[in-house]
Amino acid sequence: MTELFRYSPLDLAGRSFRLLMLHQGMAGEISCNIFEASLESDSAMPYEALSYAWGSTDQSETITANGKILHVTKNLYSALGHLRNKENRILWVDAICIDQTNLQE
Repeated sequence: MTELFRYSPLDLAGRSFRLLMLHQGMAGEISCNIFEASLESDSAMPYEALSYAWGSTDQSETITANGKILHVTKNLYSALGHLRNKENRILWVDAICIDQTNLQE
């Protein structure tokens, strides 16, 4: 697996945003699925928001997102590792759910 994760564009005129499903596990590789969600009440789903200090962006760790490589800060990697448990979790994490290279988002 050497392909880097690429964001699909969001409908910025709509009420959509991204969430991630942190896959279950207690150790080993951290993996997730990043998907588009809606703020519309009929399709809204519960999620947890992760608030943390980004830390240095000079050093990064690697997780798997939608089967592809995604680099995250060491602080985020550590937080995701602590949040994993026996069931998948739906999270909103600013550094992952917002395309940091897209100023419109």
